[in-house]
This record gives sequence, structure tokens and C-alpha cells, in this order.
Amino acid sequence: MLTEMGVETGVNADALNEAVMLIREGVHAPIVSHMAGLYKKSSCV
Repeated sequence: MLTEMGVETGVNADALNEAVMLIREGVHAPIVSHMAGLYKKSSCV
């Protein structure tokens, strides 16, 4: 949300999502995250 507002956070959302996906492969429990649930690999348009 901050990034969309033009505030620089220093967080790389793509790298964060890749890390979550990698961890998800090795963990035998659901990863609950608002960011992981909302992350889109392609645009809606």
C-alpha cells in the first residue's frame, strides 16, 4: 500500500513473494499472509 502511494519502503515485493513460495514448498503447514494471498503474477487487464 505504501509503495502504491509513492512511499519508498525498501521492500522488494517480488523477492518477498518468491521467498514465500520457496518456503511454502518445504513447510507442511499453510502460510497465512495477506500479501501472499493478494500477490498477482499478472495484471488484471
